[in-house]
Amino acid sequence: MLSTNEPLYIDSREPKSLIDAFKEHGFFKNIVVVKMDTGDIKFGKLVIERKAFIDYLNSWREGRLDDQIERLVNLKEEVGIVIIHDYQKADRWIKPGLRSAGIKHIDSLNFVVPVYKTKSLEGMINMIARFAEHALDGKYLFDFQGRKVEARSAPNRIVYMYASLPGVGQDLADKLFKAYSCPSELIDAMKKAGMLNPPDGKTDKIRKSKMWHKKIKGLGDKKAKDLEEMLIKGKK
Repeated sequence: MLSTNEPLYIDSREPKSLIDAFKEHGFFKNIVVVKMDTGDIKFGKLVIERKAFIDYLNSWREGRLDDQIERLVNLKEEVGIVIIHDYQKADRWIKPGLRSAGIKHIDSLNFVVPVYKTKSLEGMINMIARFAEHALDGKYLFDFQGRKVEARSAPNRIVYMYASLPGVGQDLADKLFKAYSCPSELIDAMKKAGMLNPPDGKTDKIRKSKMWHKKIKGLGDKKAKDLEEMLIKGKK
């Protein structure tokens, strides 16, 4: 790995320790600190939202992450990605349940924008340097496993929300959105169908004819029941 004089832009709100770490790495000789509207780091057409894992969890819980991801998705000429570092770092402030929920959320987020995980800040800088090397060679940007880094087709925020539900993948999230473009419509349909706790544990013919999930091809009774339990009763 050599070095480059092509500018690497770092948001002015990033900590000085991050800027110093890039300087000490040595690959990027021209580091420009500037206020950025989207992302934290930019090289060429690659825009990166950087998150330490604990910061990722906090921004997700507080609602800041949705706005940040939406700006990445709406980039026109550039490609937005997310890199999460210190992914396996033990932190006494992270409860086990929150950690597992965050990992599931990252999996669903990967449907919206490419997400990469590294064990450390140094690993993240090495990864960005590798991206830059490939870009300078006129190739696609690659990660360490050789996958292309490219923009996802940008689903709207409702699809993103559906895809974040446990057990719901991209395909089912798309189908849910086509059938129920507003989450409140989906919940109302579930309640009207009356599938939860039917008399004598059975679903009569009238209720069966009103099953909300009949509109969604490939969604069976068990998965539908699981979604009802989750959305109406709050069970996971």
